[in-house]
Formats: sequence, C-alpha cells, structure tokens
Amino acid sequence: MRSRLTLFLIAAVSLVFGLLVARTMVDSRDLPREMFIEKKLRVLTYGTFVGPTGPGGEILKRFEKDKNIKIEVVSSADAGLLLERLKLTQAGNPVDVVIGLDQLLIEEAQQKFEWQPIVADKSKWHKAAAQASSDHFVAFDWSPLTFVYRKSAAEVPKTFDDLTAPAYPKQFALQDPRTSTPGIQFFHWVKALKGAGTLTWLEKFKPNVNSVSPTWAFSYGLFKKEQTRFVFSYLTSLAFHWGDEKNRDFDVLSFPQGHPVQVELAAIPKDCRECELAQDLVRSLHEEWAQRLIMTKNYMFPVIEGLEKGSIFAELPQLKTISTETGKNLSEWDKVFPR
Repeated sequence: MRSRLTLFLIAAVSLVFGLLVARTMVDSRDLPREMFIEKKLRVLTYGTFVGPTGPGGEILKRFEKDKNIKIEVVSSADAGLLLERLKLTQAGNPVDVVIGLDQLLIEEAQQKFEWQPIVADKSKWHKAAAQASSDHFVAFDWSPLTFVYRKSAAEVPKTFDDLTAPAYPKQFALQDPRTSTPGIQFFHWVKALKGAGTLTWLEKFKPNVNSVSPTWAFSYGLFKKEQTRFVFSYLTSLAFHWGDEKNRDFDVLSFPQGHPVQVELAAIPKDCRECELAQDLVRSLHEEWAQRLIMTKNYMFPVIEGLEKGSIFAELPQLKTISTETGKNLSEWDKVFPR
C-alpha cells in the first residue's frame, strides 16, 4: 500500500512538473530568440592595445563580467590598418566597436563607412582630446609625437631642419604611413611645416633614415635593440622608460617649430548588432579606472584632465604642438619611399 502511494505521488509530481514546463514553453514561444542566446560584442582594435602588456585585455574582460556577455576581438597589426580590416569584416560578420582610430583617419572613415552617434561628456577633457572628438568619433587617449633617443655626448638636432643634416646618417627609424598611424602623423608633420617643399625635404632627409617599418612596434623594437639612434614615437614613451624601467637615459627632441599630436578614438559602425552594448563599452573607456589603466599600459595621456597629477606623466617635458591636415594622400611619400 505504501509503495503504491509513493508511486502515485511520484507520478503526480512528474505530471505537475511536465505541465509547468509545457506552460513555460507556450508562454515563451513569442519571446525574441535573442533572449535565449548569449550576447556577443565584436570589437576591432590594434594588436598592442589587446596584447599581453596592453590595457585592452583587462578592460574588455571587466566589461564581459559586468555585462555577462562574450567579447570577440578582431585585431590588426597597427591602427593604420583598422579601416582596411573593417572593410573585410563588415562584408560578412560586422563589428560593433572600433577602438584606436587616429584623428587623421576620420575623413577616410567618414567617406567609406557610416557611423552611429555617440554621446560623451567632454567638459572635463583635455583640449586636444575634446577638439579631435566629434558626434561619431570619441577620444580615449592622446599624446604629442616626436623623436625619442638615448642621451649621449653626441649632438642632437635642435630644429626640424636639423633632421636633414649630414651629421645623422642612417640614424632615424620611421613608420610607413601606408600602414601605421604614427607614420601618417610624421608625414603630415612634414607637410604642415614644409608645405609645397615636402618632396624636397623628404629627399634631403632620406639619407638619414635607418628604416621605414610597417608598424610602430617594429620600429621601436629596432630602437630598443640599439639598431637606430632616434625613433619617431610618442612623448609618453618616456613614461615607460622613466617610470617602468626607472631609466632616465632617454629623452625626446623638442623643436620650436612644434610637434604633431595623435588622438586615439573609438567609434561605432552604423550596422552594429549590439549597439547599446557598444555605447556602454565606449563610455567605459572614460571611467577613471580605465583611463588610469590606459595611462599605465598604453602609455598615453588620459583624456580626463588632472588624472596624470602625481604620476610620471606629470614629469614629462612639455612640447609645443601644431595642427596638421587630415587625409591619406601620400603622393610625395610614395615618390621618395616607394614600396
């Protein structure tokens, strides 16, 4: 008798459970399919940003945890190749966020793609970062650019035109503007200062060029191995040498003619699939913890004023800066440094 009662109770519970499952299935049949699929955010950025020493890995991992989503990273070797990479991805599986565009690439980006507007409070930003941002492209870090070198007894260039002096044969490492954003910055620096004389100046400078690398990382590697004396890089590269390496044997060239400024930007393609999450990720780049992480791992100035106070960034020399043109017309460069 007891065993029959037990079997009856088991059957009753099973029946009730089955009815509940069936009811749930009926109630949920009209719900969006996306509710039952793990959300995935696709992020396009450059390799060093998400590399082992870059800030991207930690920023994206924290965002994944906070939002309970999965992030898929698509990367390019250098920020200068992001638009080419974007062209390939958008044809099949679109990305939701692009991190690392240079302000000189905005014109090309607007011509080739459509973008979502981004709301950002720029009231407490550094002037350079705020001015380079727009409704569709939002800064997350910035730095003036110049040549980094090791201190020595040897004389160093004091003016921009001194770079072409015969005293510096094969001593300068550059990046290719066809593939690298610092390379584009150098080329536009020359154009800003020399104008119609750009081609002549580049031809005069060429004997002093040690190498033209496809990426910033490659050129800086040559410099670190002491295969070249000067490398075109960021003022904030000193923060790495002075702060992390505790090595003050590095300095930068400072010219009265002024220096270019690179501003790195984030943007959201018009055909994003997870557009709200993309907006949240861009906003997270401006949170104080993320800005400090970008300072210490990307070695760039934060966009928010005052965060560098008390850090090695506050000790960096101040460079006179200038505005440069945008665009990627490299005709003069191609004549002097053909592929």
